[in-house]
Amino acid sequence: MLSNISPGRDSPQIHSRTTGFFNGNRGHSPRFVTPTLRRPGGSERSESPSKFMDVDTIYGHERTKQSEEARVFAASNTLTVRLAVFLPREVQQVFNASDPSRDIFAGTVDVLQDKTSYGIVLSVQTCFVWKIDMQTTSHSPTCYIFPVPPADPSLPYPTVPYASFVPFGPSREPGLILVSGSGELRFWDSIGIGLAGAERFSSTKVDLIENDFVTGLERLETTIFILKTTSKLYRLSLTSRPGTGKYIIVATPFSDPDNQPSFWLNPFKTLSKKGHAWDVGSIIAVRQNPCDQSIEKSRGNDGRRTGERLIWVLTDKELMLWNVNLAGGEQCIRTHKVMDMVEDALSRGSESNRRILDVEFLDVAVDSSGDPILLVSHTPLASSSSNITSGPLRMYAIIRLHQSSTSGAMTIKNSIEDLPYELVSRRTPDPRHGHVAVPRFAILETTQEGSSGLTFSQFSDAFSFSSLEPPYQEQIYLKKIEDVILGFGVLQQGDYHDVLILTKSMVLVARPNPFNIAKMRDDVDGGRITVLKSTIRQATKHGIKPDDDRQLIHFKDPDVVASSLSLGAQLSGRENSLKALISFIGDSGALSKLSPTTRENLLTDAEKLVAARGIWLCHNEQVLRAGSVSLLPSAIETYMAKKNLAEGDFLRTFFLIEAPYIEKLVPEIITTAQFELANRHAKNPQLLLQASGLVDALFTSAFTYRSQYRPKYQLNKVMTQPWTSEPELLYSLRRLFEATSTYVETSSAQKSESSNSEEFLLLLQKLASHLFRIFDDKLQYLNLHSEENNSVERERNRLEEEFRSLRPLGRLDFCFQLAEHYRDFYALSELSYRTPVGLTAGRIQNYTDKYKDDFTSQLYRWYIEQGKLQLLFNQDSKNNKYLDDFLEKNPAPRLSWVHDFKNKRYQEAASALLSAARDDTDRETKHLVLSIGKLATMANGPAATPHNKLLAFDTALDFVAIHDSLLQQFMDQGYSTELAVDTRVKRLTATKCSIPSDRAALQGAILQQLLQGKALSEEDAVDLLSMKDNTQYSSNFVDALNIISHSSYMTEERKQFCSRSVWRRIYLHDNWKYIRTVANQTDHELAASLRRTQIYQVLKSPAISTARKVQPSEAITIPTTEDLTSRHPGLASTQIQELIRDYERECKLLFEDGPSDSEFLHVQQLAQDDTSRNA
Repeated sequence: MLSNISPGRDSPQIHSRTTGFFNGNRGHSPRFVTPTLRRPGGSERSESPSKFMDVDTIYGHERTKQSEEARVFAASNTLTVRLAVFLPREVQQVFNASDPSRDIFAGTVDVLQDKTSYGIVLSVQTCFVWKIDMQTTSHSPTCYIFPVPPADPSLPYPTVPYASFVPFGPSREPGLILVSGSGELRFWDSIGIGLAGAERFSSTKVDLIENDFVTGLERLETTIFILKTTSKLYRLSLTSRPGTGKYIIVATPFSDPDNQPSFWLNPFKTLSKKGHAWDVGSIIAVRQNPCDQSIEKSRGNDGRRTGERLIWVLTDKELMLWNVNLAGGEQCIRTHKVMDMVEDALSRGSESNRRILDVEFLDVAVDSSGDPILLVSHTPLASSSSNITSGPLRMYAIIRLHQSSTSGAMTIKNSIEDLPYELVSRRTPDPRHGHVAVPRFAILETTQEGSSGLTFSQFSDAFSFSSLEPPYQEQIYLKKIEDVILGFGVLQQGDYHDVLILTKSMVLVARPNPFNIAKMRDDVDGGRITVLKSTIRQATKHGIKPDDDRQLIHFKDPDVVASSLSLGAQLSGRENSLKALISFIGDSGALSKLSPTTRENLLTDAEKLVAARGIWLCHNEQVLRAGSVSLLPSAIETYMAKKNLAEGDFLRTFFLIEAPYIEKLVPEIITTAQFELANRHAKNPQLLLQASGLVDALFTSAFTYRSQYRPKYQLNKVMTQPWTSEPELLYSLRRLFEATSTYVETSSAQKSESSNSEEFLLLLQKLASHLFRIFDDKLQYLNLHSEENNSVERERNRLEEEFRSLRPLGRLDFCFQLAEHYRDFYALSELSYRTPVGLTAGRIQNYTDKYKDDFTSQLYRWYIEQGKLQLLFNQDSKNNKYLDDFLEKNPAPRLSWVHDFKNKRYQEAASALLSAARDDTDRETKHLVLSIGKLATMANGPAATPHNKLLAFDTALDFVAIHDSLLQQFMDQGYSTELAVDTRVKRLTATKCSIPSDRAALQGAILQQLLQGKALSEEDAVDLLSMKDNTQYSSNFVDALNIISHSSYMTEERKQFCSRSVWRRIYLHDNWKYIRTVANQTDHELAASLRRTQIYQVLKSPAISTARKVQPSEAITIPTTEDLTSRHPGLASTQIQELIRDYERECKLLFEDGPSDSEFLHVQQLAQDDTSRNA
């Protein structure tokens, strides 16, 4: 009957006033009541199983044996719910014989001032009353039966009346008042009359205005009641006639709240004047102020009138405060327009949110300070996360208000308190059932000044406790879909209070523990965990029991799963409990409140348990087949020995306590099988067969449960890596797959026809399926999370390569089926070429037509990696678009230029060749590629030749020509090409290295590449040109500077770095100490000396015009570690430091012996003058 949900929020010690009213808002017709179709995912209301039971058995011998423990249905540190009393036999018979779709009932529990509790159930014809005695459930309570006032035939549907007791004190039984919707009123001065037919009663008729009908009755004092109608209030006064023992009832309409005080303190107000409806909206609830506070707080008067009561009246528009004089008369003190205030708070200031809120007032209560508290419902601001099949979702909240003692203004106190209950309304509410299902709530007040209390909220299928200040919340659902909560009453019991809850099956008593709730303030997380543990225990044991006819949950045993000698039965019970848990959470509407990670953890726990059970069942089958040869016990013993648990019945111990780590058993199974095969059973493949079978059982069980039950967990995106894809488990499965594959291949090669060859082949196919599933799951996870960090992206790329290397063995049709299922198009490409030659082309085209570029992208990749380029380019022309898309997404200029040439796209081919030449390291190949590219550029004629592209080819070809020039210069030394390259490099660097020769090794490494026929990078070429002895080849410096200035690959920073290095070597190439020796020289002689320097030769060259000029003071700058590391990425840090020291020596030499800036400028001016004279 009960299901607990919503752990949660703390509260101080609490006590409550007894509630003395009955269903005060029952006649209100809300937008969406809590109907019989209640929870998300709930089934249609069905016939109660107890309908066909003998009612006498309810109070038979078995019920007399119930212990106090058996009467407890839900228990936690914060809340206990137990059976208070069963319903009277007469009431149970009426319920069992009723038709839920036709018959309507109402009810409540009324707790009188002497703490005597009575239950009331009303139907259209009868009122049932009984005293609630919580001391025993062994017999049916005495039931008093009363005929109700006749219903108004003018109403379109029958209604049940409203009732209230008249408490005359502890010395006698209370009286009873019933009033129909049309205002027909009956009074019995003692409920004892109900044992004798209740035919004697007093009656009267309340004179209602037209189209008005009664919607509630509340007791204000012992003999004074407030009658609520749809449009106004009436005072009912019960007066005894002296000497007769009879009573008369006087009904007096309240004064008009807009015309005050018309009849203030006039007890003889005329009854003949009906008046008119109040213009305040539909009246929803009336509540008396519980505190003994003075009227002056609300009215501003200096003194307090005796015999007055404050009441709050809630309408669908506003909230009114009334002062009622017990002697007669009443006055509306204040009216508050609270709807706008509430809508603003719920909509968070958003006008768009406000338009969709559809706020509805449901009930009002008053706290110990006299401030009203509202229970409201509204549509959610975002309903996308809720499980809605049809109709809008209603959410519920408690709103604390505060009335200023000075200005009387009303404000919202603290934050709005959202209740855990949510409602899916699946049909338009039946107005006959509205009064039954409208939620109500009450305040359980604190004794501590300034402390908040609890609220109790009642819905048709659930009830909840919530502290007025966070974080405590706890909610209980009825288990049976056909059960309904009719009403409640609150009974104070010392420091505790009991909430008596009347349902259609019994009376429950819910007792919150105020002391433990108060402790949650100090340990909020611990308190939530405690409540949650209790919730899960109840859910796993009683969440779903389709074959259980009991109306309630009984907690008798501390363990959720019943003990059993059969391990399989225990594992099955645990599996069913986890299924029950997720069904319970889903049915209660709480699943969306759990984070996706938490839901995935719940799914993982269930999958591992199911996998453990699968292994156990497989082991049982293997023992029957193999006899004494059994692999699983040995593997588990090894595993448990590592944990020092390999004693006694370690097999069952493992499954009972290690099931959450079932994946760690797989490596032990495989290792044990390999050990046994290597040492004891070398010729017995049975162990390998058992290992494959056990591992297959694990994955098959887990994947089957995941496929069937994952939708119940409402998981879309994979938040955590699936446990079945953990690296260790994946590695172990691959080991087993490879071992089984080897056995199958060996058996096939030896043409063995053993009896288990087919079984091995079948298991191999299953293992391949599991491997593909694991790879697929892991890749899906990595694809979803690849943007989170680079390591995930690297893992994804590595895994894709590993996945691609996995190819299923066995029957070709199975391989195709597996590859198609997991869309492994790379495998399909390979498999297609295993088929007969005549079928390959047709199969390839079928896959191309079916899967489009998803398939062709992997097919072309396979062609390239297998070197089948002829197949790549000799395709049907209708597939050109797929190859175009592939080459665009996967740039491969060495291939694309062929495809472009084939399709006469010459400029595209030229661009591809230029790009391919850029990365080509062979000098001859580079020259050939550039030559073809230049021809492709000019293929469409001079008019259609792009000048910039042609210039790029010319520049690149010039760079290749520099290689030839350098080779010729080095060959001029006369060293035979027949010498080994290393020998030639050593001799050339010794004789052709420029001053200083500290970096001969670096120059030698570059020279070696040149002599081996490799194409140098631009920076290597610059270094080689500038470091060699250029006494006879000053143009080398010019070529080096032009390479830098025309480079499209170097960054500006690198260009500056290279330029400084070249100019520094130009300055150091000459002996400036000798040049500065100008003693006895004429200016002509000095000019001739300067014209012989490398500076002059470089500056005089016409090709230097676009090159950057660097003066000595700038060239002396030492390159940074970052510059050198970027320039020489392959060198170690120690080698980088050696280079830096070389540069420091070079710069020191330039500083001490090189030219100055003024000398550079002098040479530059000389070169310019000579150029001008020769022009």
